Amino acid sequence: MAKRTGLGRGIGALIPTSDATERPVDVFFPGARIATAPESAVAAKASEPEEDLVAVPGARLIRVNPHDIVPNPRQPRTHFNEGDLAELVHSVREFGVLQPVVVRQNEDGQYELIMGERRTRAAREAGLESIPAIL
Repeated sequence: MAKRTGLGRGIGALIPTSDATERPVDVFFPGARIATAPESAVAAKASEPEEDLVAVPGARLIRVNPHDIVPNPRQPRTHFNEGDLAELVHSVREFGVLQPVVVRQNEDGQYELIMGERRTRAAREAGLESIPAIL
């Protein structure tokens, strides 16, 4: 009987374990050879820093107390799902705020929220002293 592979056989059936892996086949030219990069070249490329990233003039990363951030009066969202927010609070307590909020300094010297209302609310509820912000 033939060995069954594929769906319904667990994750091990989907991941080949033999050393001989099949090479990709060109759909339009099945007999053509497809050049693949050596594994070491792929690893070297992945470890190189991105040189095409351009700094945004005037923007900088700071840490701000979430209680010092005032809400944006033009915030289009007025209702936030309490269950989703509670889930985010749990995540923020465990991992912190991973993506910075975006703020600007208004005439009064306060930080006005541009993006990140849910993250700011979750950080306040989680009791964080500071969160990352792009000013």
